Amino acid sequence: MGEWWFRVLFVGCLVFGVNGYPKEDLVESLPGQPKVGFRQYAGYVDVDLKNGRSLFYYFVEAEKDPDHMPLTLWLNGGPGCSSVGGGAFTELGPFYPKGDGRGLRRNSMSWNKASNLIFVESPAGVGWSYSNTSSDYNSGDESTARDMLTFMLKWFEKFPAFKSRDLFLTGESYAGHYVPQLAVAMLEYNAHSTGFKFNIKGIAIGNPLLKLDRDIPSTYEFLWSHGMISDEIGIAIMKDCNFEDYTFSSPHNTTDSCNNAIEEANQIVGNYINSYDVILDVCYPSIVEQELRLRKLATKISVGIDVCMSYERRFYFNLPEVQKALHANRTNLPYTWSMCSDVLNYSNTDGNIDILPLLKRIIQNHIPVWIFSGDQDSVVPLLGSRTLVRELAHDLHFKVTVPYGAWFHKHQVGGWVTEYGNILTFATVRGAAHMNESKVSGNLEALYKQHNQRLTTNKHPQTQPSSPVQKLRSFSFQNIQMASPVTDFPHFLPPPPPAAKPPSSPPRPRPPPPHILPPPLPPHIPPPPPDNGHTVIVIVFISFGGLFLLAFFAIAVFCFIKKTKKKKKMVQETDIIHVDRHLKVKEGIVQGPHGPEAVVLSVEDDVHAVEEIKKNENFVEGKHVKSTDNISSALEEGTSSSSSAQHHSLGHKP
Repeated sequence: MGEWWFRVLFVGCLVFGVNGYPKEDLVESLPGQPKVGFRQYAGYVDVDLKNGRSLFYYFVEAEKDPDHMPLTLWLNGGPGCSSVGGGAFTELGPFYPKGDGRGLRRNSMSWNKASNLIFVESPAGVGWSYSNTSSDYNSGDESTARDMLTFMLKWFEKFPAFKSRDLFLTGESYAGHYVPQLAVAMLEYNAHSTGFKFNIKGIAIGNPLLKLDRDIPSTYEFLWSHGMISDEIGIAIMKDCNFEDYTFSSPHNTTDSCNNAIEEANQIVGNYINSYDVILDVCYPSIVEQELRLRKLATKISVGIDVCMSYERRFYFNLPEVQKALHANRTNLPYTWSMCSDVLNYSNTDGNIDILPLLKRIIQNHIPVWIFSGDQDSVVPLLGSRTLVRELAHDLHFKVTVPYGAWFHKHQVGGWVTEYGNILTFATVRGAAHMNESKVSGNLEALYKQHNQRLTTNKHPQTQPSSPVQKLRSFSFQNIQMASPVTDFPHFLPPPPPAAKPPSSPPRPRPPPPHILPPPLPPHIPPPPPDNGHTVIVIVFISFGGLFLLAFFAIAVFCFIKKTKKKKKMVQETDIIHVDRHLKVKEGIVQGPHGPEAVVLSVEDDVHAVEEIKKNENFVEGKHVKSTDNISSALEEGTSSSSSAQHHSLGHKP
């Protein structure tokens, strides 16, 4: 009997490992991966055996004390984009791809410093998740939430040690639908379950799509406020577009004038701007793909970010050795891995769903909700998210419990944050974008840690202390300081003045107002140094220098005037005869030793000289030469003509 139990225990250790994790999903090491001290797991969870539908996941332990850290689920949006490719390997996971697409580098700001992380490619048809039934690729919000609920239940069977852990549901973009819908599905499961229940401690969503009729107009408000479209286009959009009837699918149920204005706005913004991060440069695919094939570095840094990282990641994920290490693509899919699915046919109408009622239900179940926004995103800008959070707080009759103010990371402003009813929070991440984890992961990691600590230390949000200072102190941790107008100041800012104490003696008279204060005494001016004779020498030297320059200037002017007068009497070789229109002159052209020569004689000159020129055998009295005429042309056309009443011109035949 003892031998039988030993064999069962031995087989269990082989299958699940010593800590209850599935050994077959253990990732020993990824190609080109730096050495790390935490474990990684990856593989499939079957959510529908009949249809052959399976979802791929990637799990990474927390760097320190993973047995006591919470579990965080991350979902990317789309709909139809990969959480493994996005969240895990270009945003908040422990690794980023190298510039040559053949290795990995550490992400020093990974969220696994604060939590165990799991990333799921959902729904089937995204990334390496698949179905043997092609109709499963026609999906929507309801089927996606249902499959994710099944996934989590079966994943906890693979990793039973996490069943009782604090669970955080997080994501971005269209995960503004995925995360709240999954949270509601979990709450409904908990309400009917007599056994296991999900231990949801909070949800956090970045730049989420929550309500179409507010999120869409905020895009064009953002473009206008950032100078990316003109006043005329911005006004036309706000005037002609009725966003209350806006639909997720094209043509969006709008008028022709609205569609024309939107189309013109899109043309003005152009294709050379990253709409998800308007201050970043763009990466050109044809160039980077060629560099990756030639084993060159494809890295292009813009504002400290490798904007070609998505192409490096795609190249890396399609290496056979990488897929083998991740236990991925077990069915040899007929297409390559890509960030967003080309086979998925997602519902065009589910994007119209208003998510605020779901968030309200989540909050009413005492689950804190965080909405955070990168302030450089034009696709789902903070303008709409901030307004929707305020509207939700108003609907719940919440008051402001943390006034809008800055939060800090490493002695710098990380963004701005406000809180309603001790449970609903809106925060911005300064300098971040739609996929803001990849842009300012340090700020976001700090914000996440802050959120994590707040939620794990406050199990009953409705019993939070009422003092704003106490609330802000409950947010602080490690490198984060929440600025308070009362007493919570970062150490690099001057502290507020101490509170006034009751005087023990009669108070001193208050000083008069500034405008009647006596003027300040003039500053003390030190006496000049004693004169030792050097001053006189300097003055004399400067005087002689000035006289010398003045004499030099006078001589130069005299020479210039003399030379000018001399030039007036010289015969010049030129192609143009300049005539002063304000003087009457005698002009002539004679053949000189070096070609045609111009003679300009004023009426004051010797009349005898003029007569001598006329006696020249080459002289022809004729065509008048204007100030802009070319002499050679005049020579070619030189024929006799009558004299001008004002003055005579002399021509010469070639």
